[in-house]
Amino acid sequence: MSGGTSNVVVVVQQSDIDGAKTSMKGKQDDAAKTDLRTQVDKDGYFPLMDTLVISDPVIKQTAAVGDEATDVTVTAETTYSVLGVKQSDLSTLVKSSVDGQIDKSKQVILDDGVVAASFTVVTRKSPQIADMSMQAVATAGPQLDGKAIANDIKGMKKGDAQKLILARPGIKDVTISYSPFWVLSTPKAAKKITVTFEKPEKKTSTQSSNNATSANP
Repeated sequence: MSGGTSNVVVVVQQSDIDGAKTSMKGKQDDAAKTDLRTQVDKDGYFPLMDTLVISDPVIKQTAAVGDEATDVTVTAETTYSVLGVKQSDLSTLVKSSVDGQIDKSKQVILDDGVVAASFTVVTRKSPQIADMSMQAVATAGPQLDGKAIANDIKGMKKGDAQKLILARPGIKDVTISYSPFWVLSTPKAAKKITVTFEKPEKKTSTQSSNNATSANP
C-alpha cells in the first residue's frame, strides 16, 4: 500500500495541569510576604505576620483537559492577607503596663520594645479581627537631665556629688573625673560641668493583648 497520511494528535492531560500547579505552589510566598509587609507599613500599620492567611490558588488554563493543544498556559492567582495594628496603639499598651512599675516622676520608658515584640494569635474572631497576645521587652531608666544634675552638684566635693547622683532612681554607678588632676572638687559654675549618660541595661517585660484590623494586598 502506498500514499495516505498520518495525523498525530496532542491532547491536554490532567497530569500536565497537576504538574504545572505543583511547580507554582509556594513559589511566590516569600516575595508576597515582603510586599505585604511593605504595603501594611506604608498604610501606617504594624504587620502582624502570625495572622498571615494564604488562600487556595485559583487555577486558570488556556485549554481544558482532553482538548487538542500543543501549548497550554496555566496561571494561579493567590490572595495573601495579614492583619495590622497601629504601632502607636501598641506603644500605648506597653506604656500603660510599665507605668505602674516605675516612678513616673523620675523615670521614663527609653524603649517600648514594640519593634522587636513577638505576637501570638489567641482567638481569630473573623478574617478581619483577631485577639493577639503581645510579648514585649521594654527598657525603662531615669529621667535624665544633664543641666539639672550639673546645677545640683556644682561646688560639691567628689564623694558628696556621687552620693547625690546615685540617689536618683535607676542610676547604678557614677564616675566623676576632674581636669586638671589637682582639682579636688566640682566646679562652682554649672557650665563647666559635663554630664554624660550610659543607657541602663535593666529591662521590664510586659504582655498585652489587642484587636487588630485587616489589610490586604
